[in-house]
Amino acid sequence: MKKLLVAPHGVPETAYRPSPETEKRIMAHVAKYPTKMAATIPVLHEIQNEVGYISREGAAYAAAVTETSVTHIYSVATFYSMFHLEPIGKFHVQVCTNTSCALNGAKDLVRHCGRKFGISAGDTSTDRNITLTEVECLASCGSGPCVQINRDYYEFMTPEKLDGVLDSLLAGRRPEGPRPTAHIELTPDRVVYKDIENDIVSLDRYRQTGGYAGLKKALGMKPEDIANEVDASGIRGLGGAGFPTGKKWKFLPKNYTGPIYLCINADEGEPGTFKDREILRRLPHRLIEGVVIAGYAIRATEAYVYIRGEFYEPYEVLQKAVDEARAAGLVGKNILGSGFSMDLKLHTGAGAYICGEETALLESLEGKRGEPRIKPPFPAVKGLFGCPTIINNVETIAQVPAIVERGAAWYRKRGTEKSPGTRVFCVSGHVVKPGLYELPNGTPMRDLIFDWCGGLRPGRTLKAVIPGGSSMPVLTADMAMRATMCNESLMEVGKSYTGSGGVIVMDDSTCMVGFLARLIKFYEHESCGQCTPCREGSAWARKILYRIEAGGGRADDIETLRSIARGIDGNTICALGEATAWPMASFLRNFEAEFAAHIEQQACPFKNAPSPSSSSFPQPSSSFPRKRESSLPRDDLDARLRGHDDLNSCRK
Repeated sequence: MKKLLVAPHGVPETAYRPSPETEKRIMAHVAKYPTKMAATIPVLHEIQNEVGYISREGAAYAAAVTETSVTHIYSVATFYSMFHLEPIGKFHVQVCTNTSCALNGAKDLVRHCGRKFGISAGDTSTDRNITLTEVECLASCGSGPCVQINRDYYEFMTPEKLDGVLDSLLAGRRPEGPRPTAHIELTPDRVVYKDIENDIVSLDRYRQTGGYAGLKKALGMKPEDIANEVDASGIRGLGGAGFPTGKKWKFLPKNYTGPIYLCINADEGEPGTFKDREILRRLPHRLIEGVVIAGYAIRATEAYVYIRGEFYEPYEVLQKAVDEARAAGLVGKNILGSGFSMDLKLHTGAGAYICGEETALLESLEGKRGEPRIKPPFPAVKGLFGCPTIINNVETIAQVPAIVERGAAWYRKRGTEKSPGTRVFCVSGHVVKPGLYELPNGTPMRDLIFDWCGGLRPGRTLKAVIPGGSSMPVLTADMAMRATMCNESLMEVGKSYTGSGGVIVMDDSTCMVGFLARLIKFYEHESCGQCTPCREGSAWARKILYRIEAGGGRADDIETLRSIARGIDGNTICALGEATAWPMASFLRNFEAEFAAHIEQQACPFKNAPSPSSSSFPQPSSSFPRKRESSLPRDDLDARLRGHDDLNSCRK
């Protein structure tokens, strides 16, 4: 038998050997975690960055270095959308076609790029220069349509702008000019976004604006007093669930002496939400200060920030800030001479919305597929690496320094009794001025849309609003104009919530069937597949919605969709089931007449003609039986079905 050669660090010799620089980074990743398996995703990123994809030899190397199996490596690599098992083009053109970008013409970019290079979405050009992909939300909803080319974001894109970018890249030049990002309104009540208009990325600049004063005060307090102050402030989790932050911190077991972990969820992936990205890339030390305060309050021994894989620039900015903070004694051993020690490490995801769910995030951080865990036990009892763990959202933690420095009573002066303080509302869709608006909870939605955001596009009227990210129930225009931006009002007016703060505005040109079809397509794509109601229900609903939009609706489709929503709601391990069921039920409840019109007319009332076809959509022959589908000629139905989710074509 041939003897297996083993390198000095214990990794078997394979056909793939990383460069010395890549190998150094890989070994640093492996050393960063309590288990080598936890380094699986960072190691795969390093291999793919060097080779361009995960080859068989690369998978074998990853298995050896993480002390797992090749089977495990492939199970992980096939779960996350950012990993490629085959080579792709030199420039990976990824067009976000999710709801907010779709409302503003993202499909035009896909069609234009496809014609330019003679390819369809999912293909690579014959010269291997361009791979074109439709991707889900890139957390750039207020500056869409957004295109990510390799590591870089290009926002507010049009076919003409995309031509200029691609022509420059193909000519070996970096595209010229500034890259626009989401508008950030300089509102008077800012807490999280305070001083964001200034250059406060560096530690020195942050300290000049009063940074780390909250941490200094906190280190002079007892940990339990900090938790009590945060609890008294009434701040709720701002990632979607809205659970009181201070109460969550108090769930940790008493008299526990082992490791305690703090995890920050920076996997921002909820369509309509794009606030955390700006904190990471423009206010990194505010987040770090909040992390250290929270870590001290819960007596954490280590903290991790889980950043979505597409956030290359935010990751680099935050890592540089962490290095600055560590060198200044603000992170690591004996922080500011207090005796408290806690390191802070960054971990990248790889493209999976489900990892925004707290237990899926923990699974992913441990180097596994991001499949949610059954609860109990809850993370506060048994979380990361089997130890008590607290998971908080980026915006939530970025509020903590101001609360500690200025007190709970100061924080409660803004907002409402049950929803105190401010939060960042991410407004996208059909408004004149989409962007980020940090305002007090309880701000009237009418003021947000018409005063702050400049109202709707000329000649249009308001039709619908999703008030808290794509997973929240939709409101009619009447409901929206009576609601304020807090959970109590939204629940009373329209059985909805503020969720993640993503406000998606739709005018009267929007086809609600087409919009819901695109939304459910997202949840079908992002389901981890563990739970039958979520996995099968989302796929079933998407097929029905495609067919209704294409002109093949049936009389019983509306009731079938309602039945699917009821079957999913409350019957899954995690809340992705509700994220699918709630919007579907609310669209049917509030816009039933529009669904009925599609079925009665056997066509979308918002389309003057069938949309251009796109081979990236499923073909009806593989999704539906050919019998009893529609009275339309088959060719007509096929053409409509392939163009069903182009929201930009659903215009009067």
